[in-house]
Amino acid sequence: MKVKDLFKKMAVRAGIPETDAKFIAAVDALPDFDVDDESVANPLTNNLITSAEAEADSKIKGKFTAEALNGIDALVNPVLAEFMDQAEIDALKGDKMTTKKLTKLIEKAKAAKLATGNSAETAKAMENLNNEIAKLKTDKDSEIATLTSKHKRERYFDKLAVKVTSRNDVTDYAKAKEGKRVLADFEDMLDTLGGVLDVETGKVMKKDDPTTALFIDHKAVDADMVMEKTLSDNKYIKVSDPADTTIVTTKTSEGVNQSSAAAKNLSLAKDNTK
Repeated sequence: MKVKDLFKKMAVRAGIPETDAKFIAAVDALPDFDVDDESVANPLTNNLITSAEAEADSKIKGKFTAEALNGIDALVNPVLAEFMDQAEIDALKGDKMTTKKLTKLIEKAKAAKLATGNSAETAKAMENLNNEIAKLKTDKDSEIATLTSKHKRERYFDKLAVKVTSRNDVTDYAKAKEGKRVLADFEDMLDTLGGVLDVETGKVMKKDDPTTALFIDHKAVDADMVMEKTLSDNKYIKVSDPADTTIVTTKTSEGVNQSSAAAKNLSLAKDNTK
């Protein structure tokens, strides 16, 4: 696959309009060479996914949900003993459905209320159980939100790494280890500038006030600016060999040292006066 086609495919998946002028200019500036499908193109297109694709992926959603519910199970299981006998507890422990455990707890609590009437003790038990269920739901929602945020950040940094490793002006040292060295320096640079990255927008916000954009020299800072400063400050940009500035001197008939060009001009001037 041509590197231009690969870049275009990845960019469109990331939501960049194909008609965007800056995007078109970036594609045109890329070198026209092939990248190996098996070792480069296919891993990039198959393993990197957008946030929208991740949210719709049943495997990813199932993984995050399972991790969150495992934490809820750790809280629910100790409560079971207050409402169930050992045989019921053993039967439920073999069930991986957290919602079934919560449903069983609610049924037991209602049964206890009916059996004992509206006593203050039963009312208190119901209140405690409802509070526990509410807490479990809040904890689950918080954990899922944390995992989702982590996933989005990882995918954004994957894209930054691809940008670095696909640039021709970046040194091989910087591209090593899939660009992870540069990503670490990128985060250090963010911290030095006093900013935090908003992976949803690519903007950089103030570390001490994440609701306010970070400005440097009256310009709003974004991820691209931080990356360029990271590459520049760490000397990750290739440096061209300086042009040879050696001056070759010649000796004129008068014995005065002149540059080659000056000597030639002097000779022509003499010929014209003859």
